[in-house]
Amino acid sequence: MATWKASDYEGPSPFEERRSVTLGELLADYCAKHLQANAKKPARAIEYAKWQIDTYVPQWRNRKLHSIRREDVRKLHADLGDENGQPTANRTVQLIRTLYNFAAKEELFRGDNPAEKITMFKEKPRTRFLQPDELPKLFTALRDEPSKDLRDFVLLSLLCGARKSDTMAMRWDQLDLERATWTIPNPKNETEYVIPLMPEAVAIIKKRSKESEWIFPGVGASSHIVDLKRPWQALLKRAGIDNLRVHDLRRSLGSWMAAGNTSLPIIGKALGHQSGEATAVYSRLSLDPVRQAIAAATDAMLAAGKLQKRLKP
Repeated sequence: MATWKASDYEGPSPFEERRSVTLGELLADYCAKHLQANAKKPARAIEYAKWQIDTYVPQWRNRKLHSIRREDVRKLHADLGDENGQPTANRTVQLIRTLYNFAAKEELFRGDNPAEKITMFKEKPRTRFLQPDELPKLFTALRDEPSKDLRDFVLLSLLCGARKSDTMAMRWDQLDLERATWTIPNPKNETEYVIPLMPEAVAIIKKRSKESEWIFPGVGASSHIVDLKRPWQALLKRAGIDNLRVHDLRRSLGSWMAAGNTSLPIIGKALGHQSGEATAVYSRLSLDPVRQAIAAATDAMLAAGKLQKRLKP
């Protein structure tokens, strides 16, 4: 198919304006035709794509594709970088770029992609994790947390170190509570791994309802919870903790393990990391040293939080 450029014509013709789809219509088409057929986890991918647009550019849902200009996208990128963080700005523009590429492929749009040639922010690796003086504040706020889902999710994230998406998608059939293990069958890196569950984690899980296949059932397309952003922000405000993201809970376990002189291979095994030559080392490790390392790290966090050694949720 020939590539059309803005220089090929003076804007869309009246006919093209009438037939042009909106960004919202394009998003729906992209979800149905591309994500549903090609995404590793279609329901999660579709829900996330819709959430991105609805959260960061809801005002563009009803805009025709030809009406969105590069200067609009450049301004959106700058505004999101200031208000929501540079990684969020980059991800949002990348999604818009992907949508326009899909529109061109499906012959829904002719012209330059307005999200091309946008200089992305240079992202720095995030190193934030819970500090010793913050743990008592967090645990105190959790005791008064009205949402059982949020309270259990935060504690399990700290105690297990799994990714947010994997914890929210935890199912009963992935758990062996007698052996105190959780098998994550399809994580981000596509390599199954096993997390040893501490007694505190087992106690939390046992108190969850078994009426659903999910530990954290929800009402969306995925049938499990996919976002706890508002109650999470309210929790942080009550706790007086700034600049802490959900993913930092996972990093906190790894950081506290490192503080206890745990080796990098064992930390990688505990967090399900896969990287080059280290992968072979992880696969040969038994769960015993991983369990000991997680136990030491969680005991240290609980002690810093001024809780009893065995948490009673």
